[in-house]
Amino acid sequence: MKKIVGILDLGISNISSVNNAIEYLGAKTTFIKNSKDLKKITHLIIPGTGSYDSFKKKLIKKKFFDDIIKYIKFDKKPILGICLGMQILGSSSEEGQENGIGIFDYKIKKLISSKIKENMRIPNIGFRRIFNFKKEKLFLNINENDAFYFLHSYAVYKINNNKINYAIAHHSKNFIAAFCHENIYCVQFHPEKSQISGIKIFKNFLSL
Repeated sequence: MKKIVGILDLGISNISSVNNAIEYLGAKTTFIKNSKDLKKITHLIIPGTGSYDSFKKKLIKKKFFDDIIKYIKFDKKPILGICLGMQILGSSSEEGQENGIGIFDYKIKKLISSKIKENMRIPNIGFRRIFNFKKEKLFLNINENDAFYFLHSYAVYKINNNKINYAIAHHSKNFIAAFCHENIYCVQFHPEKSQISGIKIFKNFLSL
């Protein structure tokens, strides 16, 4: 069966670079602009740039909210949440007033800044290594020399589920850089901007 990767299009994310990376790997892509499009795909990517509240309101306005929950819980097809696309799957965020989708029990906290150390300022921008990743398929051929591009001011510090495997990165303290649970794969970094390391992540996702 040919892989058809759906990229959620809410009109607020720069999704062309995600699309280019997936097409580079030889998979077919389609932009998901309504809930009916979800039936046509084998994989779903939820990219994320912008604000937490705006993302949630767009999900509701475009009538995606309930369909995304159904897709995640019942269709069991591979899903990759990127940056805000990862954060929105939690319960809430300090960035806004809206609740998240609530698939996972975690709250998004603002990063702690430092005026002294350049690499601890907000937003956290640049290439960072990730650590503590388990032998999950998403991390196949990933090692501690791989660096990933981060651009964010908020992060997940704790997930209230000890069955979830996750990788960490460091800002002022460790935060969750990526995690895997059943058919759901989430990364705080941007694989589409992470050069060869990001291509590895997308390639692993397509193999699921």
